[in-house]
Amino acid sequence: MNGIGKNIKKLRKERVLSQEQLAERLHVTRQAVSSWETGKNQPDIETLESIAAVFDTDILTVLYGRSRQEEGGEEKETQRKRCMRNCLIWGAIALTGLVVHLMIKDKIMDWYYRFCYTVPVYLFVLLVRPLCVFASAVAFMSGLCLIGDIRIRQNWIRRTILGMSMAFLLLYLAAAFLYLVPAFLPDTGAVSGRRPPFVFPFIVRLVTAPALFLLPGIGMFLGLRR
Repeated sequence: MNGIGKNIKKLRKERVLSQEQLAERLHVTRQAVSSWETGKNQPDIETLESIAAVFDTDILTVLYGRSRQEEGGEEKETQRKRCMRNCLIWGAIALTGLVVHLMIKDKIMDWYYRFCYTVPVYLFVLLVRPLCVFASAVAFMSGLCLIGDIRIRQNWIRRTILGMSMAFLLLYLAAAFLYLVPAFLPDTGAVSGRRPPFVFPFIVRLVTAPALFLLPGIGMFLGLRR
């Protein structure tokens, strides 16, 4: 049975109409209605409009089983649930990062001053704080979408913003990796402290201004939201 036939049969039963009664209102034979519902034939466009009028609905409901308003309502509800889920997930990540920051900040600095153990300090400064700020931005934008529809309609603008945000994050991760590698190597004098010359000022500027990670967070959100 084709989709249109299923929809006609469903609408007819919802209105408690027999095939004969529907045929009479449409000025066709009962066999014509039966052939539509079984998928042997399909009504033309004028007949579809008449069917929609008889059932007091629009032609989309006859064709697809749901109206434009119903589809729009379901789409909005799906988007709202997605924004709620993203807000909770990224908010939990940001909150976890903040709790970790408050719990281990003093202990990490104590390790550094007592044992000159720099690896935890680097991991904490280079990864935890930026991740916390990035997650906060995504959670905030997801929360705003629960109030209004925030999106970029132009595909090229959205892709450009997404590309720039990803490029920023990849560049930072590469720089952070190059910055961290010497910290894991044994202090032999030959390799200790050797880092590419561009890495140090780039990393220092970013970690001393973690609010900059709000920008890629907002950019990733806008770039991925269609």
